[in-house]
Amino acid sequence: PDYLDDDDDGDGVPSVDEDLDGDGDPFNDDTDGDGIPNFLDDDDDGDGILSLDEETVYVDGDPTNDDYDNDGTPDYLDDERFATQSKRVDHADALYSLLDGIIAMKSTVEWLGFCAEHSIPASEVIELEHLGDDPHFAAVELIRRDVHPTEGAYRYVRDPIRIDGTTAPLRHHAPRLGADTDAILGELE
Repeated sequence: PDYLDDDDDGDGVPSVDEDLDGDGDPFNDDTDGDGIPNFLDDDDDGDGILSLDEETVYVDGDPTNDDYDNDGTPDYLDDERFATQSKRVDHADALYSLLDGIIAMKSTVEWLGFCAEHSIPASEVIELEHLGDDPHFAAVELIRRDVHPTEGAYRYVRDPIRIDGTTAPLRHHAPRLGADTDAILGELE
């Protein structure tokens, strides 16, 4: 099969129309994240109902024009497991599994570009060892360095709130393990 055939998976949706992102590569369109591209998947949304059988509005052999809940997503791509917040919580494992497949389709840079283009707030998740390399954190001086009197040099996150261009100073270093034990136990007596 190839996506130039009329309907490779026999789900009533022409294979060329299953290239949902319109990039000319139907292999990267997998709505349910099951590893089977939509043009070869006869249950595109993974809800256990064949896409062809999800005709709820117009029974005309074309599932692309059926949107029972009028949410803008054709029923054959609409998974009832994720229709409400409580259902998404109940099916969180399945949702995260689907999202893993979707997220893997683009690089971090591509996702950040997509989010910026659609006014979606987003930022890269930065590994702890690379925090100091982040240009934003460097520009706002979020990561500070200091020297603990007994433990040596360390980094810490400054107070993020600035008032009149300044932040509150570090009040004190973290105590050593057990340093406060006697005082706390004394309060309990």
